[in-house]
Amino acid sequence: MRLAINDLEKKLQSQEAEIRKTKQAINILAEQAGMPVPYPDADTAIQRTTHSIRSDQFYGQPLAKAVREVLEIRRAQGSGPATVKEIFDLLTQGGYAFDAKSGEYAMRGLRISLAKNSSVFHRLPNRKQWGLLSWYPKAKEQKMERLDDTEDVDDNQPADEADKNTDAGAENDEGSD
Repeated sequence: MRLAINDLEKKLQSQEAEIRKTKQAINILAEQAGMPVPYPDADTAIQRTTHSIRSDQFYGQPLAKAVREVLEIRRAQGSGPATVKEIFDLLTQGGYAFDAKSGEYAMRGLRISLAKNSSVFHRLPNRKQWGLLSWYPKAKEQKMERLDDTEDVDDNQPADEADKNTDAGAENDEGSD
C-alpha cells in the first residue's frame, strides 16, 4: 500500500510541475501583452518536495554536498532551481545543523557559501534562484568568455600604466641620490 501511495505522490508532483510550467508560460505572455499576471504563485515551489526528505538526510553533511542534494531532489521532482529561503527550509527539514545564532544569519551564511562556490552553484539571471552550474552549460561558457575578454583588457591597459609608473619611479630614484 505504501508503494502505491509513493508512486501516486510522484505522479502528482510531476503533474503539479507541469501545471506550474504552464502557469509560468501564461504569466510571461500576459506580461508581454501588458496584462496583469494571472498566476502570481506560479514561481513558488511545490510544497510536496518536502515529503521526500528524511528528517536526518542532511545531518552531519558538509553544506555544499547537502545543498547539491537538495537541488538535485528538486530537479528530479520537476521543481528545479530554488531561492535561498527554499534551500534553507529543505536543509533544516532534512536535519542540517547550521552553526549560526539565528535563521537569518544561517540564511546569510548559506547565501555567501553559494556565491563563493561558483564552480558548483549558479545564480540565475533573476538573481533570486540558484541551481547547479552543470544544469547550465551555456552559463559556464558565457562566464569563461567574459573572463577571457576581461583578462585581455586588463592585461593590456594596466601593463602600460604600470610601465609608465615604473619608468617614472626609476627616474625619481635616480634623481634622489
